[in-house]
Amino acid sequence: MGIKKKRQSKRLTTRKRESMLKRARINERKKRRLNRKMQKKMEKVPPSVLRTDEENMQYAEIKRMAKLRKIEYDEALKNSERRESYLEEMMSMVSKSDVVFEVIDARDPDSSRNSEAEKIVSDHGKKLVMVLNYTQYVPRGVVNEWKDYLKKDGKICVELMEGEIEWIGKETRIGIFGNPRSGKNSVLQRITKALGEKPRFTIVSVPPSKITLSNVLRGCHELVGMPFRSYIDVVVERIDRSEISLRHGIPEFSSTEELLESICDENGIDGSSKCVRHMKACERFLEDFSQHKILFWRGVNDGENDLSFAFPS
Repeated sequence: MGIKKKRQSKRLTTRKRESMLKRARINERKKRRLNRKMQKKMEKVPPSVLRTDEENMQYAEIKRMAKLRKIEYDEALKNSERRESYLEEMMSMVSKSDVVFEVIDARDPDSSRNSEAEKIVSDHGKKLVMVLNYTQYVPRGVVNEWKDYLKKDGKICVELMEGEIEWIGKETRIGIFGNPRSGKNSVLQRITKALGEKPRFTIVSVPPSKITLSNVLRGCHELVGMPFRSYIDVVVERIDRSEISLRHGIPEFSSTEELLESICDENGIDGSSKCVRHMKACERFLEDFSQHKILFWRGVNDGENDLSFAFPS
């Protein structure tokens, strides 16, 4: 009887088993990568094709509002980062001053005020005087309404004419604060002229509390990253378009798109990006407001976007 052969074991060595598992993982990874590449090459159906026109409009509006909220959030974040800096400057300025002037733009006093800065002045027990600047670009009736409105809370509100600041002494230490481009230096010059000499003073620039149409027209915000077209849309709806066409030497327009394209053509604004071209055109258009070629103002009872426009003769 022969010797019975020993049956070979079916068990794998640890080394061989781990090697097989490793190859399986590598093959699975290659397969997933190949699938992803194939999906990218496949022709995709745009989501807009699967929606009705009404749904597309709703979707576009949702995206626009989401972008606007993000811009407002980013602006609020920037303001919060600058907040500590200007609050420290305000604290220092108020502590050194006998009287504090807040320079307010008469074209929209509410949007150009800063409640935090006003509270600092109040907490220090210092005298706060609100100065309405640029009153020459606003109808007299509207200016008087704003003065009465601001005085209701017991605040002092002046236009800084010589007769209204005769109580300021030459030894008075003066603090001045307000938004960018609110005219703080011009107010200081008028005080200096009234006193006959330059007083001891400190000037602090404070950011607007929020983004509004009038603050955009006043140049308080940078247009980069901002949905500036939505603000120009409001202007186009309410302003005399034929007068704009005449003053800029451009054809008649019926929308913001046509206005900005015409300004680009007229001023030779080039660029591969439509957004960049329109932003430059928008900056050119906004110069008319900062240079007072187009006047604007808001009444006491009007909403934030309910601005009135006029053209100086």
